[in-house]
Amino acid sequence: MVHVPERGSSVVLRSQEGAAHLGTVTALSPGRIAFELEDDHDRTFMIQERVLVTWPDNAGVMCLPTVIIDVPLYDDRVWLAQATGDPWSEQRREFIRAAIIGTVALRRTDSLDIAIGELIDLSEAGLRCSISERHADLAEPGTEVTLSVVLDQEEDFQLSGKVLYGRHAARADGRLEFVVIFDRPIVQVERLRFHIGLAERKGENGAQTRFPARPEPARSAARLASRPAPWTRGPAPR
Repeated sequence: MVHVPERGSSVVLRSQEGAAHLGTVTALSPGRIAFELEDDHDRTFMIQERVLVTWPDNAGVMCLPTVIIDVPLYDDRVWLAQATGDPWSEQRREFIRAAIIGTVALRRTDSLDIAIGELIDLSEAGLRCSISERHADLAEPGTEVTLSVVLDQEEDFQLSGKVLYGRHAARADGRLEFVVIFDRPIVQVERLRFHIGLAERKGENGAQTRFPARPEPARSAARLASRPAPWTRGPAPR
C-alpha cells in the first residue's frame, strides 16, 4: 500500500517547472489523492501533468510522485492525483536546506570528465542539482565525486562526497536530479552556513508574505513551499 498524507493535512504540490503550491488533502482512495489549493487557479496543473506531492513527516519530508488525472470544473475546487511510484523520505532536519542559485561542476574522483549542472538546493550536509542525462554514469549510489560549487556567480566551494542517487524526477526537460552527500568535515563550513542561512531567510520572508498566520501544520508545509523539490531518498547520513 502506498504511503500517503492524512486527510485534512497540508501538502505542497511541486510542478515540473519547479513551482510550489500549498494545498490541503480532502479525500483519499487507494493510490489516489484529492486536494484543494490555497492559490486556487483552474490552470495551475494540466491533465497528465507530473506533480510531486510533499508533506512533513516525523522522519523529515515525505515525497510522492503523482500525475494529475482530474481538474476542477466550475465551482468544484478539487484536484485528483494518481500515484505513479513509491514515496520516499527526504531529509532529516538536523540541517537547514535552502534554494540557492548556483552552478555545480561534478566529476568522479578517478576521472577528469566534468559534468556541469545547475544547483537546486543546498544544505550543510549535501546538495541537489540537475545534470544532463548524458552523465547518467554518475548516478550509481555511492559514487565518489569531487565538486566545485559556485554561488551567486562569485564564491567557489571545493567539496567532495558520495552520490546518494541520480534519477529522473518531476521534470519535463529530461535532466537528471542528483543528490550528493558531502564528506565531513567541510573546510569552508562557516561560509557555507552563511549562504544557506541568508537564502533560508529570504525563502521564509516570501512564504510569510504569501501564507500569513496559519496553524502549525500549515506553517510547516509553507516552509516547504519556499524550497525546491525534495531531495533525499531513504535514510541519509544526517
